[in-house]
Amino acid sequence: RISAGPLSPAIALLRETDPDHIDAALQALRPNVERISAVAPVLFAQQPDGTIPVTPLADIMPFRMFCAYHRLRLIPVVALDFYSDVDPATLVNIILKNRLNGLILLVRTPPAPEWYEQTTALLEKTTADLIVLQTQDAIWGEKAVRPLNPVLVREIQRGSLLLQPSADHWTLLPRFYPAQLPAARKLQTPEPLLLVLPAHDDPPLPDDLPPDPVLAPPSPAPDQPAPETPAPKKPSKKTSRKKTSSKKPAPAEPPSPAEPPPAPSEESPDLPALPTEGAGAEPPSLAPPSEPPPSAPPADSPAESPPAP
Repeated sequence: RISAGPLSPAIALLRETDPDHIDAALQALRPNVERISAVAPVLFAQQPDGTIPVTPLADIMPFRMFCAYHRLRLIPVVALDFYSDVDPATLVNIILKNRLNGLILLVRTPPAPEWYEQTTALLEKTTADLIVLQTQDAIWGEKAVRPLNPVLVREIQRGSLLLQPSADHWTLLPRFYPAQLPAARKLQTPEPLLLVLPAHDDPPLPDDLPPDPVLAPPSPAPDQPAPETPAPKKPSKKTSRKKTSSKKPAPAEPPSPAEPPPAPSEESPDLPALPTEGAGAEPPSLAPPSEPPPSAPPADSPAESPPAP
């Protein structure tokens, strides 16, 4: 059986600035490049005063050559550790100066709705893509959270889109690469995939790391009690279509035999049948039929003699 469909867009997130560690990280991605859509290295970081330098933190050429050779998209990450509502003109300037296909903003708090409107208008000048990842946990470093918590992902619907526009935003559970890389048959879903490549100075991964993490349902608010699980209902004996009575129907009485019509009396004369009632019907005559007069003996015949005594 052959099935086809769009593959899940997978973004590989990594944070390496040393040339030796950059080469080791790219070599780790090489065996599974067919399952990766974009490479997202952390190349820009926000300063405490809110400014973002246009110059990358590391040499961008190794990433550019790797993505060009394997036909992947290069989308660097801008770490916004202090302010989320950064000037959209600064982001557009970084894209144009470094000739990038897009940027990924790693924020701790969600930007304001007005910020999205301004950024969308300025992105009309380019063909770049912009994706916002919101999480309050550290992904790399000594304060990194293990395992990772869910991340809110939103893509501005402008430029060359990477994520499928079937949803406005996504709540995803990042996976560690390559320990939690899903099988190829599980990638045929519209849901994006975030792959985190641990840095060389990150704490080791826990031994009980699940190979296939599942996003847990949201927990209820503290003021609201947890929803009760309804108990399974017992099957009812009554049918919903038609209510039937438990009493048995009474047996039908046998039909009484037809009584024969009474025999006509010899003393009563035969009466003519009554006509059917209707228009023009006359009542029947009840007079007895007239008897013919007695016939006289002929004149030529002799009279009969009385019988002898």
